[in-house]
Amino acid sequence: MKAMVVTAPYTMECREVPLPVPRIGEARVKVCYTGICGSDVHVYMGKVPTAKKDVIVGHEYSGIIDEIAPGSQDPNGLRPGDKVVGWIVEHCGVCDACIAGHTNLCRSLKCYGNQVDGTFQEYIRVPLRMLHRIPADADLRLYALAEPMSVAVYAVREAPVLLGDTVLVIGGGAIGICTAIAARKAGARRVAISEIARAKIRRIEELGFEAIDAGECDPVNRVMEMTGGSGFDCVFEATGHPSGYELLTKAGSFRAKGLNIGQNWDPAPLVTRDLNAREMRIKAIRIHQQSVFNTTADMFAALSPEELSSLYRLITHDFDLDHLPEAFDFCVHDSSYCKVMVKVNA
Repeated sequence: MKAMVVTAPYTMECREVPLPVPRIGEARVKVCYTGICGSDVHVYMGKVPTAKKDVIVGHEYSGIIDEIAPGSQDPNGLRPGDKVVGWIVEHCGVCDACIAGHTNLCRSLKCYGNQVDGTFQEYIRVPLRMLHRIPADADLRLYALAEPMSVAVYAVREAPVLLGDTVLVIGGGAIGICTAIAARKAGARRVAISEIARAKIRRIEELGFEAIDAGECDPVNRVMEMTGGSGFDCVFEATGHPSGYELLTKAGSFRAKGLNIGQNWDPAPLVTRDLNAREMRIKAIRIHQQSVFNTTADMFAALSPEELSSLYRLITHDFDLDHLPEAFDFCVHDSSYCKVMVKVNA
């Protein structure tokens, strides 16, 4: 079967690899769609030191169960032919974080597409406990968004966003817009997104969110103009860029809730005087918990037509597996996209 392997920075090869054989407790899943995440792009660029050598990237996926290993026991009754999405974290189950229920913080955590091979291959072997059945009539292209949407749902829960809160999201990429959608669904009365790319700003406005053009104005001044000098109740940083962290400390109201989603291996500025002056509460998240992932996938079936339309509009470009290197090069050089979706199998 085909697998797309990152062999060096900015280098991806198509390789023929053996069809995976599931072990007891596992299924073989035919991968149908996989989205390209910003973390995948960073692995492709050689900027993620935790990524294993010659890794198959990808973790935002949907698919169909092809085979379940004989003798496997699954309380959820999964069967070959079921449409599924999958959680992306392999955890040890015995460290202090896992025992406390924080498996997304496992001290031996391995994430698909990073420490272990991911989903840009035709079939993957997955523990049954990590799979979640979705409706038989589910659009697999749409459900491949369940993983990035789970990051947003987890962030909004952890902040938390309360009914009537005002929310600022820093960054109008896929995770930023998903966070804005989740905040609005959680009951935020006002949601704004700060962004510098013109194409993303247009998309933000088309989706009904207020946009702050951080490339054309001082975003701090604009925030204060918008809020009458108060700032926002909740501020989410979804870029990982130093300027985003600086805005995070300045855009919140008194006792505002700030949450870091973006990732950066380099030091970033947090102005502690701003935090102290406002008694701002800062949190961070790492990926998401499986319970949140399952809830988010189930939530897709209950979305309104308007909410579904918003999710579909996040998918701005489509490629197939044979053109994956071109898709990654596109993501490296073009700032206008939101979510690039890749068809792996028809």
